[in-house]
Amino acid sequence: MVCSVTARPRFTVFGAISYTVFSLLGVFLSLRSVAGYVHFSEASVAYSHLGLYAFFTMIIFGSMYYIVPRLVGREWRYASLIKLHFWSSTYGVGLMVLMLFVGGIAQGSSMHDPSLAFTESTASILPYLRGRSVSGLLLTIAHLIFAFHFGLMLFGLGRTASVPTFLNPQEEEAVKDHI
Repeated sequence: MVCSVTARPRFTVFGAISYTVFSLLGVFLSLRSVAGYVHFSEASVAYSHLGLYAFFTMIIFGSMYYIVPRLVGREWRYASLIKLHFWSSTYGVGLMVLMLFVGGIAQGSSMHDPSLAFTESTASILPYLRGRSVSGLLLTIAHLIFAFHFGLMLFGLGRTASVPTFLNPQEEEAVKDHI
């Protein structure tokens, strides 16, 4: 049970921290002086990704790492795949939010410069959008890792338990040893 005992807090703690950042950023973006610069920019997209992926999706992944073994009576096969999934997701969503938020601020300030054409303001964020593409690649890798690992479990390649995991007394011993 080591895999899901250690995986769940990692994902849920990241999700909880992301929700706090999401809330604080929402307050910051709602200020009139800030909203005037970033409202129609990529910063709004960064804010949405922070709430949807960094908070919601990471909490869901943590929940799945906890619930699925209890439903199917098997354990996750590789703890290293869980770690790889977590870090790829973390770096992917972190890079995406950072690139879009910084690019959104640059785009907002370009759009407020009346001497620049609109096409110049959109062209100014191309490096940030390339960074977003790299982050999308990291997130795709994370999702493929999870799908592969989930498939291993569903096809019966995980460690079997004689009873469903939530009834397994070995889990209580592992938790007591962990504390």
